[in-house]
Amino acid sequence: MLPYQAKIDRAKELREQGFSYKQIAESLNAKASTVYDWVTERKRKKANLVSDAVEALLDNSAPTPYTRATTAKEEKFEDLKDFILQLAPIEYAAPKKPSITQQSNKYALVIGDLHFGTEDWDVLDLFLQAVDEIKP
Repeated sequence: MLPYQAKIDRAKELREQGFSYKQIAESLNAKASTVYDWVTERKRKKANLVSDAVEALLDNSAPTPYTRATTAKEEKFEDLKDFILQLAPIEYAAPKKPSITQQSNKYALVIGDLHFGTEDWDVLDLFLQAVDEIKP
């Protein structure tokens, strides 16, 4: 799988060779509209603050200090970015498997469709009697 920038460069090369956007998209496993954006260097408007925050998190460049007053939207973006950066996986040791100290039973009893409050006590008594008889 090609890195993101390599895909863009490859898309531009293929387009120069005369391939259609659809052909390029199929070869790079991308959408044709995305390939068009890559080749024409079209920039789409961001959909919302979350996509801005995710893009900023994926951007490896060093942050630059603001030289002007921030707008309310930018402050919300920064707050969201700070929140997302705080979401880190918590690592803990996997629980130990308990050792098995007895053999499993050869039988399994299943009873279903009990309507508590309207159950048939004769059926329940019969079921519980069968459980007692096959208990290990």
